[in-house]
Amino acid sequence: MEALGANRRTPADLARATGIAINHMGKYLRTLVDLRLARRILSEAVRQRTQTRMSRYEIRDPFLRFYFEFVYPHADLVEQRRLARLAKIVRSDFDSYVGSTAFEELARRRIAQLGDDQQLPFEPEYIGRAWSRHVELDVVAVGWKQKCVLIGECKWMNTRITDSVLDSLMEGAEKLHSLAGFKKSYALFSKAGFSASLEKRASKENVLLFTGGRLALEK
Repeated sequence: MEALGANRRTPADLARATGIAINHMGKYLRTLVDLRLARRILSEAVRQRTQTRMSRYEIRDPFLRFYFEFVYPHADLVEQRRLARLAKIVRSDFDSYVGSTAFEELARRRIAQLGDDQQLPFEPEYIGRAWSRHVELDVVAVGWKQKCVLIGECKWMNTRITDSVLDSLMEGAEKLHSLAGFKKSYALFSKAGFSASLEKRASKENVLLFTGGRLALEK
């Protein structure tokens, strides 16, 4: 759990961090999954989901994730009752933490809701995240039968997203070779909104824009 809390995600990374032999790691990970302490995540860019080894693991419970992110590494501050110092550490990294955990998960749920309500250009079969050796994408909704994919990027920060974020997202999408030939659409999720230039471009290119913690869809 400590290694998972330190963002070691793959069996190989976990084996190196814990000193457990890689050929024994699967047994321990299955136990954590069965106890619902961890969950296995598959890249949505892989169609043969039951056969792929492109999997990662993460702590399932949000409270435990927070604990291993902020409290466990600074247990001495808790023991010494230096809570003001601990609160300062939490505040300094909290936006980054929220952006890579809760905000991404809410974004995926928002896309799932739109898909179920038939408000997307296609009907997604799977919604999650995707990665390869060259790229990692926050939100990916795949329609394998229709050969369509929606790809999204999340930014939980206090400045507005600009065109460069959309450019980077489009470049990253092309690096997922398993989705080559798919019709691609894009979505951006921002805490603070979008630049006027990006809003104008999104309207022309049919890019979905979502703003704030409630992920309101901009028209």
